Amino acid sequence: EVVKKAQPWTVMCAYNKLNGDYCSEHKYLLTDILKEEWGHEGFVVSDWGAVNERVDGLKAGLELEMPSNNGLGDKKIIEAVREGELAERVL
Repeated sequence: EVVKKAQPWTVMCAYNKLNGDYCSEHKYLLTDILKEEWGHEGFVVSDWGAVNERVDGLKAGLELEMPSNNGLGDKKIIEAVREGELAERVL
């Protein structure tokens, strides 16, 4: 309710898992509830070290990963775009 009323510019997703999925990669939480149901138009950032699979996070609605993996996520994103697994428009 607070997020719906306050409409913060940034929301940080939780570090933990919900029903087996990391919150930073959880489409139901980030897109279906936060963005669509609650109308959040700001950015979603991860907690430091909270992203397990960066491409999955982007697909789920995560916009910014806090640093933690020495650029490994960047390589995975480039590869996913090249292979058609991730749409360039998501970036």
